[in-house]
Amino acid sequence: MRRLRGGGVDLRMFGQAIPLLVRNPALILAPIFTGVLDIVIQELARVSGADVSGFTGGIYQFLIFVIDAFGLAVSLCIADAVWRRGRGSFDEGWEEGRRKAGDIFMAALGLNFLIYIALQLGSFISPILGEVLFVLAFFFLIYTLPAAAIGGVPGMMALNASIERVRQNYPLAIALAVCFVLLYWGLGTILIPFYTIYMGVGSLLIAALARAIVLAYFALVLARGYESVSFVRRF
Repeated sequence: MRRLRGGGVDLRMFGQAIPLLVRNPALILAPIFTGVLDIVIQELARVSGADVSGFTGGIYQFLIFVIDAFGLAVSLCIADAVWRRGRGSFDEGWEEGRRKAGDIFMAALGLNFLIYIALQLGSFISPILGEVLFVLAFFFLIYTLPAAAIGGVPGMMALNASIERVRQNYPLAIALAVCFVLLYWGLGTILIPFYTIYMGVGSLLIAALARAIVLAYFALVLARGYESVSFVRRF
């Protein structure tokens, strides 16, 4: 039998994820790979003179989002194995991600679309409302990728699954969202010199590595958070 587990926030998982990440560098490989692809796409956009605020720029940004989503999904598959066995391999995570690629891409498509629509609809009224709706959409859809990657939820249904999981445990979803925002804020603060003073492709690669480490850590806590509000075995 299975049951749904609810409750508060087990803050220990945020600390436990650190040594697990150190012992499992495979978690970083997929985000590094997708980060390098992002750099290639950005450089192609720059060389081609694409308008970042126009339609072409939007296509590039969407492509980057989908690529990053798949990289995170592979790390989530590895993270799920790490929490269960203490170890996870890249080959195992890649194979799992490849097998579920269709559902992952559909979930990423829906996630990108709903977040974009929330931002645009709010921005028609005021920029502040646009940001608020963006944050709310991100919050309620935070479990979308783990639902598709490790939960076995088909495609767009992962969006509804995420909303259900958030409603089961609001404090945990808030903790995960805050963790993600703080990590990216910290990343931006630490790497400000590389963003503000262009140092060539090397600076982009350093940023991609730091970003991969952040995403690998977030994959660990996100996978654990998703598991804690999902079906678990009743012994």
